[in-house]
Amino acid sequence: MPNPDAQGPATTVLVVDDEDGIRQALDRFLTRLGYKVLQAASAAEALDRQAEAQPQAMPSDIRMPNMSGWELVPTALALDSDHPNHLPPPHGHPPTRKADGLGTIGITAVSYAWV
Repeated sequence: MPNPDAQGPATTVLVVDDEDGIRQALDRFLTRLGYKVLQAASAAEALDRQAEAQPQAMPSDIRMPNMSGWELVPTALALDSDHPNHLPPPHGHPPTRKADGLGTIGITAVSYAWV
């Protein structure tokens, strides 16, 4: 659990998935861990939200209409080359798990790209 006395802003995560139920589940899970969570229902919406909010991490569904997660990753990284390819820990917590070198990690039965 996040330290309620920790100072500083929460790490912002932009969850990208065309399925509302998955976005909502990840939102609840990550919020409980202390992240500030934003959502996008498409890659195009994610790029708009990225420009507005500058999230520190962006887990994205791979299979989405119009632009896949595989296409979103290089586009998002081109807009913000300082973006990590792993989920930073909530403020005040040490890192516990990084994505593999390809920037992807499996969550349940859905493949996600970490931007």
